[in-house]
Amino acid sequence: MQWIEISIVCERVATDEVTTLFDDYADNGIIEEDVEDQPNLIKLTMYADLSLDMDMIKADLEKRLTEDNIKVISIDTDILDESTWLNSWQQYIEPTEILPNLVIKP
Repeated sequence: MQWIEISIVCERVATDEVTTLFDDYADNGIIEEDVEDQPNLIKLTMYADLSLDMDMIKADLEKRLTEDNIKVISIDTDILDESTWLNSWQQYIEPTEILPNLVIKP
């Protein structure tokens, strides 16, 4: 199975508005990443079902973001194979020390 990946780099203060827009296309979660050397920017990524029209989603997001006066640095789209998508989350999981000498290590 394949997925549509849509990533938006925008101002951090617009996170709630952008994630609300993403809810119209996908309900499987959103990845939030800091933009290196840009503390006021954030990269938000969602994964939508391939049955949706990727170009229509991108055009609709661009229109709605413009209407809401949200400054967007970039909108990127891609098609991902499920095996890539299923394993990519692992890069974000790190060992966590919850007590001295007690570490959760996935």
